Amino acid sequence: MSWSTRSKLVRTIGLMGFGVTVGVVASIGVLVLLNHQHSLDSGGEISNGDFNAPDIQTPTSQNELDESQFTIDFAGTLALHQLLNELDHDGLAKLLSQAREIRSLNKRHEIERAIFQKMAARDPRKALAHLAEHSGLRHDVLIASVFGEWSMSNLDDAVSHAAILDEAQRLAALRGILRTRDDLSLNIQRQVARELGNEQYIDELKDELVVISYADSPKEAWDILLNDKRNNLAQLPSLIRIAKQLVREYGMESFDALNDSLDDSAALELIARSAVLEIAQDSPQLAYQQTMKLSRSTREMVLPTIAEVWGRIDPNAALYSLTSLQSISLRTKLQESVLSSWAGDDPESVFEDLELLPDGLRKKAEDMAMWAIAHSNPDDAVDLLANLTNPERKRSLAKEIALNWSRIDVHEALDWAGSGQFSDPELQWEMLSIVLRELAQHDLELAMQTALNQPLPSSGEGLESIVIAE
Repeated sequence: MSWSTRSKLVRTIGLMGFGVTVGVVASIGVLVLLNHQHSLDSGGEISNGDFNAPDIQTPTSQNELDESQFTIDFAGTLALHQLLNELDHDGLAKLLSQAREIRSLNKRHEIERAIFQKMAARDPRKALAHLAEHSGLRHDVLIASVFGEWSMSNLDDAVSHAAILDEAQRLAALRGILRTRDDLSLNIQRQVARELGNEQYIDELKDELVVISYADSPKEAWDILLNDKRNNLAQLPSLIRIAKQLVREYGMESFDALNDSLDDSAALELIARSAVLEIAQDSPQLAYQQTMKLSRSTREMVLPTIAEVWGRIDPNAALYSLTSLQSISLRTKLQESVLSSWAGDDPESVFEDLELLPDGLRKKAEDMAMWAIAHSNPDDAVDLLANLTNPERKRSLAKEIALNWSRIDVHEALDWAGSGQFSDPELQWEMLSIVLRELAQHDLELAMQTALNQPLPSSGEGLESIVIAE
């Protein structure tokens, strides 16, 4: 594959908004750097002369970079650009080590990116080798920066080298190349993406560009994406991003418009759920009140997620508000959503507040709390099991304990299932069968020996048949 590398073109990074910069000058232009303008003397240190610079020196000195000197400032941008130009690879590596001491993550990350872009401009292979030696860096972001810079000088070499990387690194390299070389034709972009095994990324990039380009007109961005004949599920990240913006700007009534414009129910439910999860965090009660004014189909789509969020934030208030719903089926569905969310988040508080709940919800709430404990801490749920008298509830909880405990610690689960805690031999047999299925995956010999040690049931078929089947 061969592409001709074009000369320096006018960049459209501002429009794309990807935060990826071209070359060190553009990178440092976004950087957040020195307070004052600096210059470099012949010894490679930042001079305190003409530009009244703070006392910061190059990596050849023992001084460390002082993050308090870094701010958005053209003179500071120019100073770092000059500094990076004066340093060789070893000097850049030392500066990178100093940058790790900066407490501000944003400043540190931008400096690291500027340094690796400069390394890549000098020798991209050496820059990648240096990156591979340092595990504490943001590899995907910096790989993108290196390949973006590399593609400016030699697109063919950059793509050829990226093709031999692993899947995650190839995607990072592709992202860096395409976001930097936005001057490439669509055909060449697709050819590059195909060579790196991710042609669909071109469409994702186009979607992202639409979202950014129409940031002030999310309704128009939504219409453009829906009418581009692409699969809606493939566009979910961009559609969700637009939906969130629409709801933030126009309120919950936006969901009626979204519901009317999108026929794909699977995509619509995912989009609505993502948007509601974010919006309802601030005030689930307000979100609920606003949603009740929407169409019936929109209410049924949005309310379960609001109930889920509400169940984590203020479950008692949620359950009280839901009692006014006239639809029994919807009310029951939402109450169960609240209880499930509450029990999953804080099952102990469910037990504490059982007496405050309506009579019809207590048993359901108690069951959900027990199941949640059995899922996360099955050994704690054993005590709850001993207090149950209803055979069906006891069996259901015991099964949940056996399933989850055997996944967490199969040997502890085996000790429990084989103990004398069960007054019902059939229940113990069922619990042993669940645990032995899991144990057979890890210790077949112990599983078989345990099965053979159990008394035969009236059917004459022992637990060893379960172990053999696994």
